[in-house]
Amino acid sequence: GALVGERLRTEEDVLFLPTARLRGFDGLSPSETEVVLTMLLAPYLRIPLLLGYLGTSERVGALADERLQGVLDAAVFEPGPWRSSTSPAEIPKEIPAPTRAHLATPCGLLLGELCNAPHATVPAAASLLQSALERDTGRASAAPVGLILYAVRLGCRIMKFARALLSPEELGQGVKATLALGAGRPCLEAALEPLQKQLLASRRSLQRWA
Repeated sequence: GALVGERLRTEEDVLFLPTARLRGFDGLSPSETEVVLTMLLAPYLRIPLLLGYLGTSERVGALADERLQGVLDAAVFEPGPWRSSTSPAEIPKEIPAPTRAHLATPCGLLLGELCNAPHATVPAAASLLQSALERDTGRASAAPVGLILYAVRLGCRIMKFARALLSPEELGQGVKATLALGAGRPCLEAALEPLQKQLLASRRSLQRWA
């Protein structure tokens, strides 16, 4: 709702928004803004969906807008509702569930994604960074500096989360157990390869600007 100045609870609320409210972002058409808002209403799917959707070469330019940067950061990095790792996951008895209690995690939504479905999230972040770097003109005075620096920062932050999972000394027992029960270390390491490649490419771009 922060994107359009109106509280949104369901997909129907998005559908009934006036078109004028959906024209606030350069690089996104009203229909694309509508898709982004709909994705934000799906808390357990929004991380890979938003990274993949906004990370295309056609749409990545919209992330030059600091408001959209803030929304994407909130969607990716806010931990969401918490539950103890010793408590069993709550299984909803009806769909749609009356509350979001079943979405609570012991270590946050992003770590949950990296633990259980890294191939959905990490390559999407790598593609977003690649799309941003493709707009580099080779000179800081002509390149979309704000966009590229944001994409680099986003990639570095996601890499830091992943590295924490791969470093047992940095984790508590609950998070280590979550990783062991999820996709596992080899799957996460393989998913990180394209992001590492793009971060190295971004380093070369930044060095050219210096």
